[in-house]
Amino acid sequence: MLITMGFVLFVLREAGCDYNITTNPDKSLVVVSVSPQAVTLTPSGEITLTAAVTHFQHDSTLTWSLSDPNIGQLSSNGGTAVYKAPASVPGTAMSVSVLVQSVEDPTKTAQAVITIVNPDTSGTTGVKVLLSPLAITLSPGKSQQFHATVLGLTTTTVTWQLVSGFGTITADGTYSAPGSPASLPTFGIIRASSTADPTRYADATITIMNSADSLVCFERDILPVLTGSCGMSGCHTPGAGPGDLTSYDGILSRVVSGSARSSRLYLAITNFDIARRMPPPPRSILSPVQIIAIGRWIDQGALKTSCSAGSQCDTTSVHYSDFVRTTMATYCIGCHTGATAGGGIDLSSYGGLAKVTANGRLMGSITFSQGFSAMPKLGPRLDDCTIAKIQAWVNRGYPND
Repeated sequence: MLITMGFVLFVLREAGCDYNITTNPDKSLVVVSVSPQAVTLTPSGEITLTAAVTHFQHDSTLTWSLSDPNIGQLSSNGGTAVYKAPASVPGTAMSVSVLVQSVEDPTKTAQAVITIVNPDTSGTTGVKVLLSPLAITLSPGKSQQFHATVLGLTTTTVTWQLVSGFGTITADGTYSAPGSPASLPTFGIIRASSTADPTRYADATITIMNSADSLVCFERDILPVLTGSCGMSGCHTPGAGPGDLTSYDGILSRVVSGSARSSRLYLAITNFDIARRMPPPPRSILSPVQIIAIGRWIDQGALKTSCSAGSQCDTTSVHYSDFVRTTMATYCIGCHTGATAGGGIDLSSYGGLAKVTANGRLMGSITFSQGFSAMPKLGPRLDDCTIAKIQAWVNRGYPND
């Protein structure tokens, strides 16, 4: 550790990544965390959130608030809060953030992104299993209660199953994430099946990602998302009127270091007024996981962190048309192509790859995660840099670029 001019320069290694950071030792060390970090509900659905503050000096209390008080209701009691979604949603979906703030250091916050989606109304006259929440993002070691409702049958009980991924689920639908997965983020699927008719079931997706005090890699987790989602020609590129979002300096000009909720960038990606939000329609809004990562990166100081597997691994410019498609051709399509594709999974086209990317099977398989079929099947695990590049492409929304 080298002390120079009142600042501490240090290098931190985490999960195989090297971070080079300069920070002020007098800065408050308070850390606020909330669980779940992201959740998808149907109208009128409820979720209980829990929060904690660590490294405080005198005051461990928290305050809770909604980014838009008109979207649902929030009732808090110390370290917990219950959010209830509105009874109806205009369009297909809307989102709101629950903000948790340290009383001792109000600059230290955590946010849970809640998305409310209109349920699938097809087939409502027959037997149907409804599951809540539909998707959730947790930190390692956290738990979440799931609820299921069976329509159209006299017997309304369900059987719970962890179809893929890490963790455990109990007979009453309580899911517990593992304390230390082999790699993060990692994905899983929970299934609630009717005990009277097991062919009727509903699935919920789980994402386990680093806790609030884990550093976000700018070059791996932030830059690829903004470059892919915002750096279109004529939009947020160098020299364009709206401002550059393809470089660290350009991005930094739109953030208030240490405060996501005061940053133009964060406010734009969480503004669900369709006329004002970014990316603009018809492009899709960023995923809750992407929004969480950007908010956390800003709250951590908007540092220019680099995280690479090995000495050099550039994840800032990964595209389907070159690196991803070539990787699939080299390692996968020998088995996964055409009418005889293994497991019925054709990875020789973007459409086939997108299907297994959307449900988490691609990253689950190539990271050799528990509950997934390890791929490549007949060879060793892909090197860390290749996996990091594919993860960066996935984090950008796995575009067909």
